Amino acid sequence: MKVTDPKLAEAVVKLREAQAECETLDAAVESYDWRHARYPIGACGLILPYPEEDMEHFHELGHRAKDLKTDC
Repeated sequence: MKVTDPKLAEAVVKLREAQAECETLDAAVESYDWRHARYPIGACGLILPYPEEDMEHFHELGHRAKDLKTDC
């Protein structure tokens, strides 16, 4: 089915892009190895459940997911 209304066509494109982004985010979460030891950081003795770079990565994915919800 071809969409002739320009605004509707734009909405369809945005929805397809959002769906592709969601699939990318889902794949990143599903492929992550969640079996990690605890990671100490710095001299203050804080213990993180996952490597700091992984936590930052998933924090960024969370922001991208939030943006998908608010953009549509």
